[in-house]
Formats: sequence, structure tokens, C-alpha cells
Amino acid sequence: MFRRTVPLVVIAALAVSCSESPQEGSDLKLPDPTRQVLDMRFPLDKYELSNGEMHLIYEASDILIRTCMEKSGHEWPSIEFPKKVGDWRSRLHFGLIETEVARLFGYSAANEMASPPEVRQVVRKMKNRFAKLGQGEIRQAEACKESADLELTRNATAPFARFNDLKEETFNAARRDPGVLGAEKAWIFCMRKAGFKYAKSGEPGSDPRWAERPAGKASPDEIATAEADVKCKQDANLITLQFDAEVSLEKKAIQENLKYLNQIASANVRYLENARNVISQG
Repeated sequence: MFRRTVPLVVIAALAVSCSESPQEGSDLKLPDPTRQVLDMRFPLDKYELSNGEMHLIYEASDILIRTCMEKSGHEWPSIEFPKKVGDWRSRLHFGLIETEVARLFGYSAANEMASPPEVRQVVRKMKNRFAKLGQGEIRQAEACKESADLELTRNATAPFARFNDLKEETFNAARRDPGVLGAEKAWIFCMRKAGFKYAKSGEPGSDPRWAERPAGKASPDEIATAEADVKCKQDANLITLQFDAEVSLEKKAIQENLKYLNQIASANVRYLENARNVISQG
């Protein structure tokens, strides 16, 4: 499962345009991330905004939109943003790898695992607020969001598509590493011994048999599959081998693309400076 970075201009979009209903996305009580997950840091991570930094953008965007809406005679209730946000950026980078999550939820908690609870809580508040807007308020809020985007990204633009390509290229190249291919074969054999036939390790989580079930409502078959999947990844040492291969490839990619990546880093720094200035004045 490949994790893409979030382009700067898109981050603040949730402040206005949320298509899901406010009743969707009820939280599950997830186990805390394992030490393996928390220690999984990649060289290219330093060129991405962390969850905490993206949360800072949410807050700055919200301030700008509220000011703009009030000037237009519309209300924009404020949202309280937590001061500290966890960073789970690699929790699903290799799909499901946590035994306790597999035992409790199978693959059904993927959406909840994508970001920490404090981030999901803020997004739910944004959705609830959006659901109460009339059509005229929605149009004005969208215009205010565009204005906020322009202010926050002032002197903070860079070609981010290439960064996504680098992440995807190194991820896929790591999958082709000889050691990883050997571990993948060991995983397939392990799963077959446990009674599950899959052609590659990314397949169980997207099995159509559990595509329609609600979050947190995994069947016994799904849980059994997920538990075997995680155990076979551990027995084959698949995650460690792929992580090591990907780290090595990312280091090489940084050396080969340092000038470009410095542009990304500079844009991120400027973007965060703009956000902090808005918050300090708000």
C-alpha cells in the first residue's frame, strides 16, 4: 500500500469541501501503533509535511476562511485544534503489519489507521460544520478557501508531482529487490500452508469478499486471513527486508535529486512560515 504525499494546495481543501456526511466515519478504538510502526522512518520523510505540520495548515486555513466569511456577513464557527498531533505516516505503508489490529479488526480499520484520532476528530468537526451551510454560504466559503490557499502558498510553490513519483518508484523498486522477492515467495508458501491462496502480499487486504462491510465489522474469515497475513509477513521477514531496500533506494534518490528536493524543502518551510504568521495574528 503506497502512501502518497499531500500537495500543498490540497491540504486546506477539507476546511470547506467535504463530500461525506457528518454521520460517516465513526471512530474505532484502535491499539496504539507498535514500535515497529513508529520506528519506520524513511529518508524522504524529511521532505514531506508531518501530520502535525499539516494540522497547522488546517488551523491557519480555518482562520483565513473565518475572517473572509465574517467580512461577507456569514458565520464560520471556530474549531479547536489540538496542539499536539501524532504521526502515523508509515502505519499502512506496507499494508497491515500489526498483530493486534488484525486480531480485532481484520482489514476493516484501514481508514481509521491512516491518521491519528485527533486528526480524524478535526475532520469530523469540519464535515459537521459544512453540513449546516446553505448554498450561498457554500459558494462564499469556497471563494474564501481559494483566497486562503493563495495566501498560504505565497512564495511556497514547487512541482510536487515529481516527489510522488520518487516515492512510488522507490517503493516499487524495493518490491523487485532479490531479497524481497525471496521473502514474498516465503510469504505465499506460508499463507498456503495456513489455507489461504494469494498471489502476492498486497492482495488479502483488498479481497472483494470484505469490500462492503462497515468499518470494524470484519467477519471471522477476514480476521483469520489478516492474522495469517501478518504472521507470515513476520515469519518471512518481509517487512524488514522491504523497508531496508526502500531506505537504501531513497537515499540514492536523494543524492540524484538533491537540487529538486531542496526546492520542496524550501517550499515547505515557506508554507509553514505563512501558516504560523496567520495563526500568530489570528
